[in-house]
Amino acid sequence: MVKWLEKNKWRINSYTQGREHGYDIDAEKGSRHLLIEAKGAKPCTKPFKHEVFTTNQIWSHFGVAVIKVLYYRHENPKCEVGIAQPDNKTITDYLYEVVPEVKKMGIKLFWVDSSGHVRKE
Repeated sequence: MVKWLEKNKWRINSYTQGREHGYDIDAEKGSRHLLIEAKGAKPCTKPFKHEVFTTNQIWSHFGVAVIKVLYYRHENPKCEVGIAQPDNKTITDYLYEVVPEVKKMGIKLFWVDSSGHVRKE
């Protein structure tokens, strides 16, 4: 996500990796300020189960991300907020119905595939 933002002329103020505290990505472009909560994907640890997170994990991780970006906006009312999610069919299919509602809240959604390509909603 950081590489895509830089390629699109965003200045990265900071970003975290893994379990660090703070905004996952803090970026600026002109007068715009963007705070992003980034979610990753990993193979399920249970054998023969799923290639990515279970549906319960997807639901939980996305729900937490929505709450975090709403809190980011509360702390920084002039900032834009967004969530970066893996562009994985299991995840996108599972979240398909809630995406319009999340967008109505002014939350930007970024879908990042395994090659680093970003699809923005």
